[in-house]
Amino acid sequence: MQTQSAKILVKQSAIIEEERHNVVKAVQETAVHKERFLAAISHELRTPLNGIIGLAEGVIGGSCGQVTGE
Repeated sequence: MQTQSAKILVKQSAIIEEERHNVVKAVQETAVHKERFLAAISHELRTPLNGIIGLAEGVIGGSCGQVTGE
């Protein structure tokens, strides 16, 4: 037979375990959202930057004429 304090400890342990489980689940969900966000932002940044790089390479390569210091 458990004493009153042992019963309280068992209940507290169960509550703590449930809270730990909830925190772990929230962290895992946050990680998934972070990965999706970074993938989307990476794509949104890469697309225009690739265009800018292409234009800069064209200017440097002289496809638009000679670049002057003016």
